[in-house]
Amino acid sequence: MMNYALDALWWRLKSPVVRDLASILTAPAPWHSSNELPVAHLLGDEGFKRLLELDDNPYCLLDFLNDQPFHHHRLGIYAEQLLNFWFQFAPHTELIHSNLKIINCSQIFGAADFVVKINNTAYHIELTCKYYGASKPDISSLVGLDRLDRLENKVAKLKQQLALTNHPQTIAKLQQLKIELTHLQCASIVRGMLFTENMQPFSQPEINPLCWQGYWTDNWLKLQSQLDVNKNNRFWLHNRLSLLAPARILARDTINFDQVKYVKQGILALLQQREDGYWHEVQRIMKIKHDKH
Repeated sequence: MMNYALDALWWRLKSPVVRDLASILTAPAPWHSSNELPVAHLLGDEGFKRLLELDDNPYCLLDFLNDQPFHHHRLGIYAEQLLNFWFQFAPHTELIHSNLKIINCSQIFGAADFVVKINNTAYHIELTCKYYGASKPDISSLVGLDRLDRLENKVAKLKQQLALTNHPQTIAKLQQLKIELTHLQCASIVRGMLFTENMQPFSQPEINPLCWQGYWTDNWLKLQSQLDVNKNNRFWLHNRLSLLAPARILARDTINFDQVKYVKQGILALLQQREDGYWHEVQRIMKIKHDKH
């Protein structure tokens, strides 16, 4: 079972947007789509070097994001903007098109997130970032903070999105972009986390055993004993756009356990102070509203 927040990468990267980009490029997929794009393909030979250079001078990434349409605090759009930048920035990738809308009889019935070339191989790529939890490690039980957002539904939808390139209208679009369909590969980039009580391991083969996993709870007192939390621990309540990467927080922005007990629902980081003076995420928790009255 993998705690991605403890990866050595997070000791080095400081810029929030570069940390978010790094998580899209390197995080393990929560579930197997059977079409997952390998991290090595995304990073390329110079990936880590480029991330470190960006972290030292993130202004080209910040300028790029400032020029993008406002994402209205939607994590999926923000993640797509970060990946869009990478496909234009990385030397081994070439962005052909992003958000390629497929129109049939004046109606949009789908859109391909990205059409890119990676090391001169053409790909249709779908990106998704999801956070699901349940009291037990079972695929059918996993839901987001919005209970209508279910893992089972997202798995099915992603398969439909990846099959979009088989539609005649998509084929026509790709031919206009001079993409050789016989060489086009379909791939997913699945990011996010799964949360279970006691961080129980999943037995279903669809779940990636190396996924980034956290604690699910509907009862703070029960979780307190599991994590050995005390009054000296500090927490951070994630917002929608801070979920991609492990948190790195100033002391003034943290909360203590007495305060966190009043959080009815949300995703929180358990923090640990490091030598740089910042509080770093070491575990993540999905807290849901207690249904019993």
